[in-house]
Amino acid sequence: MRRIFLLFQLACLLVHLPLSAQPESKTERDARMAWWREARFGMFIHWGLYAIPAGEWDGKTDYGEWIRHSARIPLETYDRFQTRFNPVKFNADEWVRTAKDAGMKYIVITSKHHDGFCMFDTKQTGFNIIETPFGRDVMKELAVACRKYGLKLCFYYSIMDWHHPDYLPRRDWETCMTMNDHWGYNNASTNYKSAQELIRMLTDIASKGGNYLLNVGPTGKGTFPKQVVSRLKKIGKWMTVNGESIYGTVASPFTSTPWGCCTMKESQDTVTLYLHLFDWPADGRLVVDGCLNEPLQALLLAEPEKKLIISREDDKILVLLPKKAPEKLSPVVKLTLLGPLDITNAPDIVANNDLFVDLMKLELVSDRPNVEIRFTGDGTDPVDTSFLYREPLEIRGAVTVKARCFRDGKPVSGTATRSFTMLLPLAPKNVENPTPGIRYQYFEGEWDSLPDFSKLTPVKSGHLPYFTFDPRNEQERFGFVYSGYILIPKRSLYTFYTESDDGSRLYIGRKLVVDNDGLHGLRQKDGSIGLTAGFHPIRVTFFEKTGSDELKVYVRSLDLPKQMIPEEWLVY
Repeated sequence: MRRIFLLFQLACLLVHLPLSAQPESKTERDARMAWWREARFGMFIHWGLYAIPAGEWDGKTDYGEWIRHSARIPLETYDRFQTRFNPVKFNADEWVRTAKDAGMKYIVITSKHHDGFCMFDTKQTGFNIIETPFGRDVMKELAVACRKYGLKLCFYYSIMDWHHPDYLPRRDWETCMTMNDHWGYNNASTNYKSAQELIRMLTDIASKGGNYLLNVGPTGKGTFPKQVVSRLKKIGKWMTVNGESIYGTVASPFTSTPWGCCTMKESQDTVTLYLHLFDWPADGRLVVDGCLNEPLQALLLAEPEKKLIISREDDKILVLLPKKAPEKLSPVVKLTLLGPLDITNAPDIVANNDLFVDLMKLELVSDRPNVEIRFTGDGTDPVDTSFLYREPLEIRGAVTVKARCFRDGKPVSGTATRSFTMLLPLAPKNVENPTPGIRYQYFEGEWDSLPDFSKLTPVKSGHLPYFTFDPRNEQERFGFVYSGYILIPKRSLYTFYTESDDGSRLYIGRKLVVDNDGLHGLRQKDGSIGLTAGFHPIRVTFFEKTGSDELKVYVRSLDLPKQMIPEEWLVY
């Protein structure tokens, strides 16, 4: 599962590439991407042979579109699903109407997923939808319906090349997400995101200048699950009222919006900020920091006939809101300003970590010209007589730093806050006759999270040169406990990382430093601790249930770049 998002991102980029091999100019690219930038909201459809088993194999029900790989289904067995593919209830008009009614502007569908099955008529292979009992080209039918209802149709075609210059998302980008835990249909899945969560994802992505490609997995009968339809109707209702805050907008000019997120439109004379409120202010005051433009008008898109009261305090624009939000999903305030845009974000407080040993160096940075940065270290807000920042600061104790931009003695930004904690580093242990490597205990069992291995009997134990799975038996559902000592070269703050599929934890002495527990795909987490030079006890625990398995352990300090823990650091 760890590679799935890479493939999706690449495919979504490929559908937007020009066919010409000649380099395109910025004007040509802007013209080609105009519809996509305007759209901001699309539907992603995962549909293929994997809808037949519906996420279930050998009594387990947690599979999706990767079922052949995850459940280790033999190729010849999986391919026989072709003879059972017959979505008699498929209706292209109904699918496209559903997307249109939800406010979506385009559809991306899996024309060929990683399994190689073509959902269209082709003479290149017999492994296609025409050679099924259904025998119809669903891609063609969707194309006709999309033209009828005015939606764009794009195709996901599973091709991946990590060396392709457009592999990583760049300046135009979109994020594809599912409504539940799978991309393809799973009959047992009930963990659907709420309409509010989906709308907030849409607004957050739009506030960063991206498009939201929301995936659905149709059933083997060719229908959308009822949970999908219900949520899309709610999203469509919200978009009917608030769509102007999504379509054709650009990224937020703010680096911090504690009340939610912001999208923006600019015209020749005005700037329109759409303030998406995730948290309704208890005192009814919506505060917009760092905006020096003259406010012209404010209103709620859900109640456009009621104008809101606007006032100003220094760099802040204050909008007085009703006591109750007009709608619960994600209310939007439309704030119109006299242009051009004049916004100063709070300065960045730049440091390697919030924790430190002995000494911390930090910088205060602003990207705006003609401002001075003033700061405090006692927790109070900076004023025009506070300390003036001139060079990097050194701190040697716990402190809360606050910083703000000023111009001509007046504040022109909000206040940045960051707290720092000094740690007393742990003393080393005396280790006699250390042997290179690390001890291990190997366990077998079925877990959804890390068990208490101390209460279990290991299948085998011994020592290894590193954190590897070499002693495992040829099966899934296993766990390891690695223990020994790590040789720390210098007194400093150390950050440890575990990257694992499934869960892992890392302890130094008795302290849990990294908690990466749980049933999940490849995921990295980190934690920091102060250590003095010498030997320190280290213990790493890991479990794997099904599917992919991987464990990597990294370390970083102020003097060392992030790297895999060197083998020569490990002894027992």
